[in-house]
Amino acid sequence: MGFLDKLGFGKKAPVEAVIDPMAMMQEHVHPALLSVLGNVVDNEDSDTVTGLIRLDEAMRITGVDRLVRNDAPAAVEPSAIQEANEHLAPLAQLPEQQRFNGIDFSFNAGAVEMNLNYPD
Repeated sequence: MGFLDKLGFGKKAPVEAVIDPMAMMQEHVHPALLSVLGNVVDNEDSDTVTGLIRLDEAMRITGVDRLVRNDAPAAVEPSAIQEANEHLAPLAQLPEQQRFNGIDFSFNAGAVEMNLNYPD
């Protein structure tokens, strides 16, 4: 080992892998949202469901707020949240700049819209 090697020259600095946002949505976020919706939606052709999924720093669901189905308050079973967390588990590896803390969603007659909320 040469002198420069001892000082750390020639070594590459660790690089945080950036996850492709579209892949993240398709492989993790969308299936997690479907786990929650599958527990709330009765008729996918006519139901309207809105809500906010809150996430902690480890990208686990801590709650579902403002959950409304057809203008009435709704609730999600713990088993659906557990299933959704299994889909989200790989996101714990996200670099800090890609981490989000919520998913606003709207489901209307089979169409899903969602927005990721990022910390300030």
